[in-house]
Amino acid sequence: MRKHILLYISALFLCGCSSQEQKSILCSGYLNGKQITTSLQAHGDDVYIETYEEVLDLSKMGYDSNKFNDAQKQEVISLMSSRHYDTSKFENIPGVSLSAELQDNNLIIRLQVDYEEANIDDLKELHLIEDSGFLDLGISLEKTKEGYEANGLICKQPENP
Repeated sequence: MRKHILLYISALFLCGCSSQEQKSILCSGYLNGKQITTSLQAHGDDVYIETYEEVLDLSKMGYDSNKFNDAQKQEVISLMSSRHYDTSKFENIPGVSLSAELQDNNLIIRLQVDYEEANIDDLKELHLIEDSGFLDLGISLEKTKEGYEANGLICKQPENP
């Protein structure tokens, strides 16, 4: 009886891990003169979370955020975020969040998409994904990684996923 239970538990473990292996990929580099980092989290080849960060060096635009008071910092965050993204489009979209923060003299704009929660049609309308005719199969980790690499980003597994 004990052997049967151990065999059953082993079979469950193997079945649960083999087809839905947790994977993470981190891609970084420069696109259109902006420092970009994107993190992809997947079950097997199906991406379920993508976090995209864009870093804008405010000193290149003549700003020194160290001299700003809190109200001025919030104004710069709001102004620069809305200059790069129509922030109103991202409000109340399930599975999509857009945020910005000042860190040192950089404005970091972060866009996170939860593909399991988001509506694919909303993502297409926001131009966050392109319809290659296979979206019903999910967002492919390999194809997404290949796309980022084709645009000059370097992708690798993070050291501490």
